[in-house]
Amino acid sequence: MKIDIREKGRLTLFGIEVLMTTCGINMWLMKKFHWDIFNFIVGAVVTAGVLVFLFFNVRIFRYLYVIIASLFWALLVYMFTMGKNGLPAEHPITRWVAIIIVFVISIAVHKDYFYFEKS
Repeated sequence: MKIDIREKGRLTLFGIEVLMTTCGINMWLMKKFHWDIFNFIVGAVVTAGVLVFLFFNVRIFRYLYVIIASLFWALLVYMFTMGKNGLPAEHPITRWVAIIIVFVISIAVHKDYFYFEKS
């Protein structure tokens, strides 16, 4: 019995990660170089295009991007389990177990991106 976490052929998770990466990079560039909103939008389109091109055409970039994105999801879990604004973890081990579980699940969800090897 095979359980599908998401429908095949949809790049929803990848789209969300590209959007977050693009916004993060361009917000940093906007702050560093004092860009206006037009430059931000043009930079976001170019950044997204470069990320998508590299992801689908360069195997090592695909692997690195998935690992970095999985680490980002694990960082979100870490921040959420810190307390104050999230769910306080009873013990530090609980936090690390949650981080490892989310990292492994994220890698597993990304695994079908590696089946269309081009390079």
